[in-house]
Amino acid sequence: MKKMYLFILFCSMCLRAVAQGPKVTLASLAEVLHHAQLDGVTKFEFNMSIIYPNKAQEQYNGFSIIDSKRNLYAQSSKLGTCIMNDKFYYKVDHDDKIVQIIDIKRKFNSKYIKEKNDQIFKFGELNYFVDSILLRYGKVSNVLHRNDTNTATIIMPSLEYIRSITLKYLVSNKAIVSYEISMFQVEEDDFYGPNAGTSIKFKCKNYTHHYDYNDFVLNKYFIIERGKVKLKKYINYSIDQHI
Repeated sequence: MKKMYLFILFCSMCLRAVAQGPKVTLASLAEVLHHAQLDGVTKFEFNMSIIYPNKAQEQYNGFSIIDSKRNLYAQSSKLGTCIMNDKFYYKVDHDDKIVQIIDIKRKFNSKYIKEKNDQIFKFGELNYFVDSILLRYGKVSNVLHRNDTNTATIIMPSLEYIRSITLKYLVSNKAIVSYEISMFQVEEDDFYGPNAGTSIKFKCKNYTHHYDYNDFVLNKYFIIERGKVKLKKYINYSIDQHI
């Protein structure tokens, strides 16, 4: 569940954007991220790599879709699949082999629904990150100009968890090529040494406005008969329904 939440949080930051002017500053890069919410529809691929203190490693590849015009959020990786629209929240957990389905308006009140929709579709978490963290703690450490591409690296030396953000975009049409955030979480105990911790890198790339909406119509995944969910996919998984 924690890993799925991290995907949602980081994916909300990885969006196509508009760059402001030829000079690259912290303020202009912040404006790049703020303008991401104007696009309406974004699909991108992501890679998440984790290195634990014992040197064990994990890799997750997948894609995310944020469609503010249809209020559709979708994300899929080997961990599972999550699809959310105005009516239902559908999540598949491959580790636990459980499909969770929630009737959003029956389960949650209107205030909670609005808050969550604002976080995802109006990029509330992204705006908070830019305004309260990036602008306050960030520092542009390097900008690489190559042909039509700018690659800017932002470091946050006073923060323990977020190490750097790398934003690569085209100058001509102001579209992001890739977005990468690097993090490091120190272990609470000294079992692996005083400076041991977990390194996390989350990278987004291959941005597009195009996807097939029909692939995410939920009646392809389940139907409801007499108040009970009937799965059309992952039919051998357990069902956690809140209908």
